[in-house]
Amino acid sequence: MGFYPLVFNKSHQIIIYNRTDCCVDRLSNYQVSISNKADFSTHTYQQDFHVAPNPKKTIKLNTPGKQGRYVRIQLLDKNYLSLAEVQVMGVDPLRFAKVDYSSAHNDFGGFYNAPNYPNHKAFAALKADGSITAWGVSGSGGSDAPTDKGYTKIYSNESAFAALKADGAITAWGGSYSGGTGAPTDSGYTKIYSTGYAFAALKADGSITAWGSSSNGGTSAPTDSGYTKIYSTWNAFAALKTDGSIKAWGDLNRGGTGAPTDKGYIEIYSNAFAFTAIEPDGTIRTWGNPDYEGAYASGYNLALGKPATESSTYPYEVLTVAGYAVDGNTDGKFINGSTTHTKQE
Repeated sequence: MGFYPLVFNKSHQIIIYNRTDCCVDRLSNYQVSISNKADFSTHTYQQDFHVAPNPKKTIKLNTPGKQGRYVRIQLLDKNYLSLAEVQVMGVDPLRFAKVDYSSAHNDFGGFYNAPNYPNHKAFAALKADGSITAWGVSGSGGSDAPTDKGYTKIYSNESAFAALKADGAITAWGGSYSGGTGAPTDSGYTKIYSTGYAFAALKADGSITAWGSSSNGGTSAPTDSGYTKIYSTWNAFAALKTDGSIKAWGDLNRGGTGAPTDKGYIEIYSNAFAFTAIEPDGTIRTWGNPDYEGAYASGYNLALGKPATESSTYPYEVLTVAGYAVDGNTDGKFINGSTTHTKQE
């Protein structure tokens, strides 16, 4: 019997790549186990399979995953185990801080507890009757606040403010370059988001209106509807739809272009210069400035908390007949190393 353990913390998905050069029928009666013990005296998951994966078998272990430091693929009869690859995918190692750049802009009152991105040179205060008082540098919103009442929340970027009324109408003031002018004149908006120098407002139907600096996301917002949330870097926006598709706009080198074109994403995170989108199975896609991790992860394999290399395989049992490749390749010649495409660590 051969077995193929990997050291890991929690598994969400296991992908078994079978060899196709010589041994496609060999893996037709096998068992997959997950355990916290190297000897597998106890296990948190165990399942028998009787159909050969040709060329691969994907085992999904539900959203929370299965706790266990070892994964074993074991034949249930007498033969050599000859896999091309085993990938263990998980979600635990990628826990994003809830207060990232976008949420600091839009969900937690700004970096210094101001709404959205903090205004650098002015204040604006909302009274109980919905009126607003502002003070500070005039060109940054310290003057010219609206004189009427009925506002429910104030949002900000670096040098402008935007206030939302109960009916979803918006009034903006401050630096014209930053969105102090040009706010939409209609109503029905539910929330306002910001980059450093632009605003984007979301309506109840999921449509978006943006204004402010064009190079910071003030123009080119999507014209369709169905968006549920807007995220931001310093200079760009990204909006997520109900079907998990994404539209980005703004500075081309700060995440305004290069967003994934497929669907199914559930959340977007950001730093100042790049976005990361996550799927339910823990797969992540990034885009934005490559110097700030905008080109880091795509199809990230979470074995050992890093992209899988040959070191992800357990090296002490039937090494010569366990497959070596870690890129999904099932071609090559049996045992001669021709399926190895990564360095040994």
